[in-house]
Amino acid sequence: MTKGFDVVIGLVLSLAALFIWIYRMIVTSDTPTIVTFKQFIVFMSVTLLYIITEVVYIKKTESYILNLIFLTFPCIIWILTLNDILPDGYDRFDTICVIIGSGSVIFVFLYCLYKVTKKIYEKR
Repeated sequence: MTKGFDVVIGLVLSLAALFIWIYRMIVTSDTPTIVTFKQFIVFMSVTLLYIITEVVYIKKTESYILNLIFLTFPCIIWILTLNDILPDGYDRFDTICVIIGSGSVIFVFLYCLYKVTKKIYEKR
């Protein structure tokens, strides 16, 4: 893949992680938070699709450091949300959505970090 194409795809996938977070915020933004099972399934499906797409992209690309930079902001946002929701945990579907969302972004970030370290050690 060309460098420009890598930048565009990495940016789009980073924005996808942010859009998943925005969707979760919209679904759970009512004062009496009630997340329906259907909304939960939609969230899970989109998150699973995101993980699969991101892992396939990381396997195909060589711009791992660029992906780490792009994934830093969504990872921070998800971790802050996880830090905010875990002590309260007043809606079980919301809590599960945050745990799975942050876990998926952290998994993708760590997988990309693994690829970077693997690439560095292969050069030695």
